[in-house]
Amino acid sequence: MSSGFIEDSLIVNDLEQQIRQVARTFDKSFDPTVNRWPYELRPSEKYPLGAKTSQTTSSMILSSIIGMREQWGKMPWRRASSGMVYFFDFPFPDGTADELKSSFTDTRIFQPVQTLITEWSANPSYITESTTFGRDDPMSLGWSLDLVRWAVHHGMVERTKVAPLLTRIVRCCVERSAKLVGAAGRKSSKDPLQQSLCETLLPRLKGRKAGDSSYLLARFSAVLSSLANDATLEINDSERATIERSTEVLLDRFETRLHDHLSFSEIVDSRFDPTELAFCLEGMLLIRPHYVGRTVFNRVMQVLRSVQDKGASWRSETPMLYRDNGDVLFTVSVEAVNAILASFALFDRRWSQHDSVGSEYMDLIKRYWSWLKARKAIVQIGNEHLEGWHSEHVNDPNLVHLWETSQVAEFLVNFRDQLKRHAARTSLKLAACSYKLPTKPEAIEVKLPDKATPKERWDAAREALEPVTCLGERYEVYRSIWTRFIEPRLRQDGDPAYSMLLYGPPGTGKTTVASSLSWSLDYPLVTVTVSDFLADGHVAIEARAKDLFRMLQAQPRMVILFDEIDQFMLDRDSEYFRDQETVFQFLTPGMLTKLADLRASKSVLFVVATNYAERIDAAIKRQGRIDQHLLLLPADKERRKKFADRLWEIGHDRCRRGRSK
Repeated sequence: MSSGFIEDSLIVNDLEQQIRQVARTFDKSFDPTVNRWPYELRPSEKYPLGAKTSQTTSSMILSSIIGMREQWGKMPWRRASSGMVYFFDFPFPDGTADELKSSFTDTRIFQPVQTLITEWSANPSYITESTTFGRDDPMSLGWSLDLVRWAVHHGMVERTKVAPLLTRIVRCCVERSAKLVGAAGRKSSKDPLQQSLCETLLPRLKGRKAGDSSYLLARFSAVLSSLANDATLEINDSERATIERSTEVLLDRFETRLHDHLSFSEIVDSRFDPTELAFCLEGMLLIRPHYVGRTVFNRVMQVLRSVQDKGASWRSETPMLYRDNGDVLFTVSVEAVNAILASFALFDRRWSQHDSVGSEYMDLIKRYWSWLKARKAIVQIGNEHLEGWHSEHVNDPNLVHLWETSQVAEFLVNFRDQLKRHAARTSLKLAACSYKLPTKPEAIEVKLPDKATPKERWDAAREALEPVTCLGERYEVYRSIWTRFIEPRLRQDGDPAYSMLLYGPPGTGKTTVASSLSWSLDYPLVTVTVSDFLADGHVAIEARAKDLFRMLQAQPRMVILFDEIDQFMLDRDSEYFRDQETVFQFLTPGMLTKLADLRASKSVLFVVATNYAERIDAAIKRQGRIDQHLLLLPADKERRKKFADRLWEIGHDRCRRGRSK
């Protein structure tokens, strides 16, 4: 295993430790008297109850807490307040997950969410209000939409009670979309398109003007993308058409601005802003993921890398807001990096294995993390030391901005996800095991829609492949797999099994069972055979086995098929064990620990397929390593008749087509 894999594992551990520290800061700084968090923390003798708070800061913190609790990936809709795509493929270790869930239970999170919902519902003329961005800015609309839907999804509030609020949020977004379309139509030399678009998203306040930052437009693109992908929201055809037209306007704006700044990057002392590249790229991918080609993506990353050669972070040169007195508000670098991480996820999608932009440009994010970690601030409040970050535009070691810390928390979660995905890709590539994307087995001939549910897929597999139905449920393998392995994975409170011993005579379809599992769950299939253990020769077989299992534990949500590796797991009291080579005898005891660790990781679902279950060591077959033993029998009379009838139909069709020619 490469040294890079070990380095990545250490960074992941560091990120998880920092996530726990940030969660502790949010836990301790919460003000129960107003159900909110303060804007900032400074050293003091006690927590600043009644300090200055804002809807925006509390919304940002709540959104990041839910992200740290790994709940966004379980929602049936795309998140509106972030471009990051969550798959929940890499759960936190039990200790970290338990600590986060005990500090922030659903009930505790709902208390400040309920306060915000009450405030958002109170005024009929607007929903959110920010002292910085005014009323109903795109960021606050995204947070409000996410938090309200989160509360409904978790049964904290009845949908009927917040339906009017959700309708108002949708209507507000549609109105802003219509204004964007109108602003694009009014383009003139005195009213540049870029400026007018930003002004439509920020209601005017006295003395403040909208800047030219693409960050605001990228955040609104995330909101519109979430609306378009949520079938539970009431949006009529006319409103959907308005949203679609506005996304076309935004796409044109992002593409024009992105190419402008790629050109500016070649000009010395130009108006080049690297953060504009990050926000425009994210915006384009949010609106139309397949629109951005690899050449453009690579060019953007290369320019960002050249900027990072001069400094680890990317500083914004384009203001979000400015005032007549010269006050200017810029984005902070972590917002640009979160846009880059979101672009990795949107471009690669879930199962990009070898040609991954996330892996190719992970070094940019690693260097940024080294810089960001060095900027961490620690403030003492009473006897507590709380860790966090403040804006890079301020250099005060005794200051923690909780809004900035919430954005760093988003970064920590997103970076961890992308880094673990990168480690999984690179280790699997180095191991050179057989890897297949989820594919319908050829024996399943029924046609299903692309978005068929796991149940629909497994029902089709069971109908086509269940070998025995005449001996009762005990011998119905596909029924047992649904009950123990698939159905619990579809429930949030499910307790699924992770390993099975699949045994039976040759030719009964053990490999097909694994392929059906892969297809139904939409998990890739990795096949491990004897040759994978022997790739480096007999002398290095134990080291190779350790690397293989380390690689398997790094994988996200995969089906692993150990195909006929019996000789590494033979019963140590059997004649078969005594007669095999000494090197294989030494490997068997080590397999006990390796399989137990793989099962305990709960990272993959693995199938040990063998023709001779009686030859497998009893210790390997015990609970804790193997969750279920399944006997796969030859097809019964009824199934064989179906196979024969189907073969006759296929042959008859071929003969008929041959005559017609």
